[in-house]
Amino acid sequence: MAREERSVPALVVSFPFDLFGHAGAGAGARLLAEAIREMLADNRREKQPSRVSAYQDKVRLREVDFETMAEVADWRKMGRQLARSALQRGDFLIWLGGNHLSVLPVLEELGALTGTCVVQFDAHLDVYNLSDCTTELSHGNFLLHAA
Repeated sequence: MAREERSVPALVVSFPFDLFGHAGAGAGARLLAEAIREMLADNRREKQPSRVSAYQDKVRLREVDFETMAEVADWRKMGRQLARSALQRGDFLIWLGGNHLSVLPVLEELGALTGTCVVQFDAHLDVYNLSDCTTELSHGNFLLHAA
């Protein structure tokens, strides 16, 4: 039986939250967003028929800056709102996070849904619950807070 193909819009969210971690992680998310922004701009200028036309109008980029204390204080709420709206629209969500904690709002929203699949690309996925692990939210125990 042939599979029916459908076009799913993609939302790339740059969410460079890196509190309790190394600031380089947030900078990395910003650099990835910059590369995507440049790629999409280059695609719009292209005059020759090419493969980019297959996805050009289906990819959106949303960047969060965390420039104020209020934005930092509301990081989790803001992240959940972004993830929820993307998932409700049926977008293919690509989340460029600053550190492990930055993906927590997405995992919280996905946890409220059924039939979801999470693919997380991580350099080391250092999630643990050792005897001396803090009960406060940290980059090492963030999955414990996703329940």
